[in-house]
Amino acid sequence: MRKLIKACGLMVISMLVGLGIVTSALAAKTAPQSPSSPPSSVLGLNLSGGFSQQPIDSNVIGGNSVTLSVRAQRSALEAATSLLSGRKYVWWESTDEGQTYQKIGTNSRTYTFNAPQVTKTTYLYFQVQYDFSGVGAFPDYWSKIAKVTVTPARVVTTGIKVTSDDAWLNNAQTTMVHAALTPEEATDPITWKIVTRHLRQLMNMGM
Repeated sequence: MRKLIKACGLMVISMLVGLGIVTSALAAKTAPQSPSSPPSSVLGLNLSGGFSQQPIDSNVIGGNSVTLSVRAQRSALEAATSLLSGRKYVWWESTDEGQTYQKIGTNSRTYTFNAPQVTKTTYLYFQVQYDFSGVGAFPDYWSKIAKVTVTPARVVTTGIKVTSDDAWLNNAQTTMVHAALTPEEATDPITWKIVTRHLRQLMNMGM
């Protein structure tokens, strides 16, 4: 009996070590990487993980503050092994137009910084890694790459176009809404408001 228990113990340890090796092989350690697929779910159960909120492109005048934010989630299978594993957000930045990236922050959904003072339009690129560590063959997730355009002075907005990823939403469903400014490098801030009055009116009309 003792031999059987010992053999089973050695088998479990071997499996865990093997999974750890596989995980190390799957994990890419530096940006840039191809963005991961978005998470998928069925009846509220996460079949696969990924980024549910991506960092967005933004324009800023040099010296002003910028905050980028993301949100990622794990699959249900990974969550079941949470006692043996974990994840953290790792932020990467490129100051040479995407040629090379440096690690700039960890373990936070947001990253805030002051844009550098510039004499000409400068582009900074950011990507977020949802880094896996622990037991299991789960890959790291990578966000889309966000571009921050830094200008030496204000660029006045002459037009705006708003689009959304989804035309219709079901109950509890979310989507992303985007604002494209004209010119592309306009630095005027965008203020978002949620308007529910029209929705209530449609519901009262039976539409």
